[in-house]
Amino acid sequence: MTFLWTIQQPPPAEAPEFVIEAYNNIKPYLETFLTGPHPYRNGVMCPFMPKALLSNEIYFSCIEKRRSDQEIISLIENCITFYKARARKTPGAIIILFEPDLDISRLLRIHIEAKPICIKSELMIGALYKDSPAPSLHSNSYFPLRTTTPTLVLRDLTSQDLLFLNPDHYNIKQKIGFLDSFINKFSPHDGKGFTGKQLAQAKALRNAYAKTRMKNTVALVMLSASVALCALLALGIN
Repeated sequence: MTFLWTIQQPPPAEAPEFVIEAYNNIKPYLETFLTGPHPYRNGVMCPFMPKALLSNEIYFSCIEKRRSDQEIISLIENCITFYKARARKTPGAIIILFEPDLDISRLLRIHIEAKPICIKSELMIGALYKDSPAPSLHSNSYFPLRTTTPTLVLRDLTSQDLLFLNPDHYNIKQKIGFLDSFINKFSPHDGKGFTGKQLAQAKALRNAYAKTRMKNTVALVMLSASVALCALLALGIN
């Protein structure tokens, strides 16, 4: 069962026991920290958060650690379906709460597995947890993704997310898929401002990956042909 509720509602009575405490722990982070001033740039910590809170577009869900990884991925897919079907298309987010003692390595593994699914739907997924080493884009000594509650966050893909579409733990095919989603979402902004520049970079990066993938394919075909030829020659010699 997928539990979903808005930030203006209390958690469902049927939700697991850990949810109320986790919800109460994360709520100030969303309502106060993310709407407060950023110490290293102008503006608030999360630019879309004040409007999303005002329009009640911040949703919550919860997943128990007893679930298998595949069950968790399926529940995340349910959240994606719900989010994309909203009547209002203004920016928002789904905050997925986990039990406080969830193994963080498991949280990160699920994050990695779910990311291609999210990006395909033009959504970004992020992981929040107590000792997150991920620094702010504006200061390597500032860590704004630290929360006491292990959490996954689904939100709309933004033009600033290009930086996060090139991690080493994905293969070239997956990276091309990420860039295709990015290009598709922001193609109306071609040549316009910061988003236009990011779009141009995404297209250049995609072309570079496509060329690399083609070279790898050609090299593999040539290697296979060489192996086959050697095998035939060996048979002829025998």
